[in-house]
Amino acid sequence: MRIGIDARLALGRRRGMGRVILALLRHLHRLDSANQYFLYLDRPDVKNTLPTAQNYTQRLLGPRLYPAWEQLSLPIACKRDRLNLLHCPANTAPIIVPRPVKLVVTLHDVIFLKPLSEIPLSKSYYQNLGRL
Repeated sequence: MRIGIDARLALGRRRGMGRVILALLRHLHRLDSANQYFLYLDRPDVKNTLPTAQNYTQRLLGPRLYPAWEQLSLPIACKRDRLNLLHCPANTAPIIVPRPVKLVVTLHDVIFLKPLSEIPLSKSYYQNLGRL
């Protein structure tokens, strides 16, 4: 199988989701040498954080502007790499992925679904956009 993973958050200053993604990649590395993995990144892995193996390919996609990266560059890469499956492990994913790619999205929480009367808008434009 050809599996793509949005691995952006595993690099740099990792918080909760980034730590989960890095742990997932490290465990898959130890458990599975049969499938081909494409790790999609928005910047180079300069600290060699991600596992490397013959069945792991890092793909640096631009632009760094996240919505364009996710909604345009990622679907194009799925088609180019002839993926069977795309895993987006950080709450969001492209709205459209090329056929026949299957999409798996990991949702870490769904607090954003609460009404604004219970959870007001954030001071962060990015979080508010994500909530939409």
